[in-house]
Parts: sequence; structure tokens; C-alpha cells
Amino acid sequence: MRILLVEDDPAIRSVLREFLSEEGFEVRGVADGRAGIHAARTIQPDLIVMDLMLPILDGVSATRQLKNDPVTRDIPIIAVSAACQARPRTREFPADDFVRKPFELEALLATISENLNHSSHLST
Repeated sequence: MRILLVEDDPAIRSVLREFLSEEGFEVRGVADGRAGIHAARTIQPDLIVMDLMLPILDGVSATRQLKNDPVTRDIPIIAVSAACQARPRTREFPADDFVRKPFELEALLATISENLNHSSHLST
């Protein structure tokens, strides 16, 4: 399973890449929303972990664009942010799930697994 990490903090990106790789995922990381959109279209990941506070193009805008694109709309997106208190899923912000920073790695892994399992049930 391929996961795309869209996270501008290199330390967080590195920790998540190492942790998820050890869990058996193929992980690609990028540092801004525009690069995230390009990578999602190119590599077609099974899931995206999207920070909301990103340079160049913020995570909310990037998520909106990905969910409006027929090529990427079915890829589950987990929004990650310290700025939001609760899951911000609305028509304007169509992320599939939300994890508040700071988070426990195991909690993020559980959210990833839940979304991958839900996604695989939809595609069968």
C-alpha cells in the first residue's frame, strides 16, 4: 500500500516515513500542497495524509482540488492539523478523516488502517 505524506515539517515527515515504512507501507513525502497534488496524480497512492498548514498551496485547497479531480477523488485523505479542534468535514472541506496534532503514531496508524479498509470495501 502506498501512502503520500503532504507535510512541510521535515522532522515530522521523516518520523512518519520511517514509522509507516516499518509498518509495511511504501511512503512518499512532499512538502507543499501543490507538490502533493502533482504526486497524487502521478503515483496514485492508496491514501494521503495531508497537513492543513502548508506553503505554496494550503492543505484545505489541495484537498478540495484532489476531491474534485476524477483521477484522485476516490483516494482517502486524512487531514492533520493542530489548528482545528474537531473533524472539519464539510462540503467545502471534503477530507475523509481528521487527526489532531500532536498525535500518537499508533492512533494515526489506526486511522490510516480504518480508512484503507473502508476504501477497499467501497472498491469491491
